[in-house]
Amino acid sequence: MIERVKQFIRYNNLIPPKKSHIYIAVSGGVDSCVLLDILNDLKSELDIDLSVLHFNHQVRGRFSLEDEYFVQKLAKSYGIPIQVGRMGKVRESSSETFLRERRLHFFTGILDKHPGSLLATGHNLNDNVETFIMRLVRGSRTRGLLGIRPSRDRSG
Repeated sequence: MIERVKQFIRYNNLIPPKKSHIYIAVSGGVDSCVLLDILNDLKSELDIDLSVLHFNHQVRGRFSLEDEYFVQKLAKSYGIPIQVGRMGKVRESSSETFLRERRLHFFTGILDKHPGSLLATGHNLNDNVETFIMRLVRGSRTRGLLGIRPSRDRSG
């Protein structure tokens, strides 16, 4: 799997050839934890520095806090610095879109302070299919039906 990820990174020119700093968005779920593990294994070969970003939406009570502690412990086990963002208490009925926007705002704020840094997020094929179907149902045009792109600029 590591070799496939390395090929994907190179094929899509996701990491510049010069020394880069990559912030990895880690939720505590399988996708982001696997991404952290793989990028940590490849950091010397890819000549990258890593940091972990975690955003606690605080919508699942103690489970949200447990995710936060898990990610902090995981980052520490790798010896990778971590920054945690927290959203003020919100209703459990907050929309996925609202929560995603808050998380993206936190990530963007960090990246704005560190120009040239990159943000890596982990997704699997099911995420891509789900995104495609969601956009299809919403009546997206052809470009919107591409699913999750390997990279995107800061404008979206």
